[in-house]
Amino acid sequence: TDPLPEKAARACVPIDLQCIERQPQEAVALCCEVGEAERRRALLHPRAGPPELPERKWAEAATRPPSRTCRGCGSCGGQEGLKAVASVAAALVLFPCLLYGAYTFLPFDAPRLPTMSSRLIYTLRCGVFATFPIVLGLLVYGLSLLCFSALRPFAEPRREVEIHRQYVAQSVQLFILYFFNLAVLSTYLPQDTLKLLPLLTGLFAVSRLLYWVTFAVGRSFRGFGYGLTFLPLLCMLVWNLYYMFVVEPERMLTAETRPDYPDHVPSDHRPRPWG
Repeated sequence: TDPLPEKAARACVPIDLQCIERQPQEAVALCCEVGEAERRRALLHPRAGPPELPERKWAEAATRPPSRTCRGCGSCGGQEGLKAVASVAAALVLFPCLLYGAYTFLPFDAPRLPTMSSRLIYTLRCGVFATFPIVLGLLVYGLSLLCFSALRPFAEPRREVEIHRQYVAQSVQLFILYFFNLAVLSTYLPQDTLKLLPLLTGLFAVSRLLYWVTFAVGRSFRGFGYGLTFLPLLCMLVWNLYYMFVVEPERMLTAETRPDYPDHVPSDHRPRPWG
């Protein structure tokens, strides 16, 4: 037979059946290799999604259960809880000791307060000193806003700023409850025990400063400072309710002067100044 012309030889391509059979398998293998490579690339370099809103992050953080940073045994959370309970128990033991020691050894007495209005005024003036840690917290909170450029109200909160904001908010709440009960307590205390009013005021200021330092450091024994504020508040509430409903229920809603006030009972009380 005559050989094919040159143009026909170029147009004619021989067909190999083995190539036709192997081509789909090789294509499938190539697709699998490409898909696996893309999957690895996606795992190593995840795509940045749309930024989440701060409100959504805070909502998810509030509903999400606390994560365990250790191996999952749960012992870290138990230890933190034990430390917090132990710190509150320590405050329960030391709070009456500190108050009794200051009442016994500090050389000053309260002035003569013969009327209920004078006692309330004296309590309010003592409360001015208790606002010192709150005002100091407001100053530090404002400085932290400036230092960390967190002036936008709806921006993502930062830990360095939220510490002082939470401290100020909690201190204001405790201050209102504390001195409301202290004012009621001043109307029931005898003249000889009015020295407790400035002592309780100083205890509030010191305990809030102690709580602030431990809260900023992030220690679990910050419950000690909180207990030195909450336990006196609880004691004053119980004392006021006891006097209002058990001892003197007839004077619960009246402003009558009690018989044991200095105007009714003669006393040799002489206030001692500092020194």
